[in-house]
Amino acid sequence: MSKKEVTLLSLGPSYVECRFETEEVWGVYRCLLEPSLKDRKFTKIFSIDGKWQTINDHPPFLQTSIDESSKRAAELGIPVVGMRDYVTEHYPTKEVVAKFHTSYFGPTVTYMIAYALLYGYEKIHIYGIDQGPELMYQTGKPAVTFWLGLATGLGVELVMGKGSLKWTYSAGLTGLPMAWVREEYEKLYVKLVPESERMEAIV
Repeated sequence: MSKKEVTLLSLGPSYVECRFETEEVWGVYRCLLEPSLKDRKFTKIFSIDGKWQTINDHPPFLQTSIDESSKRAAELGIPVVGMRDYVTEHYPTKEVVAKFHTSYFGPTVTYMIAYALLYGYEKIHIYGIDQGPELMYQTGKPAVTFWLGLATGLGVELVMGKGSLKWTYSAGLTGLPMAWVREEYEKLYVKLVPESERMEAIV
């Protein structure tokens, strides 16, 4: 008897390794907006974010890509799973927490893995879940590895792209706009470290 399996896809660099071998393919909402994936078939789209977002203490801005993706999903007849008022399938948060006794979620993929475990998937293919190098992705890595560990403990077979989760816990600031780097660095690092011990390279 073949295993019940699914592919989970995000848009980290390793997404190009995805073989689309399974009948069920779940993607983050941005997958429907990626030109290189326009001919790929998705069976579910997961969207956890709110349409209005903010970075640090800046004014909220409307994330129009969520509306674009939702519209595309409607055209293709793909359910959008999440907890916001724009989704078409409500995420079973209470059921997940009741079964696994945890609400330790983070990036969208953590909700996707938990969903797969709740509904008894025995083999999960994961691509594009690279969690870096940007700091905002690296901070979500512990939650991702938690759910991967839980899946392994439950006997679920995991197949991952070679690049998945390869990033280490370095500063993760390379390539980001200087204003963002300075602001985040000052909030998360400078105020906690004596001046004599600060890293001059990123000041």
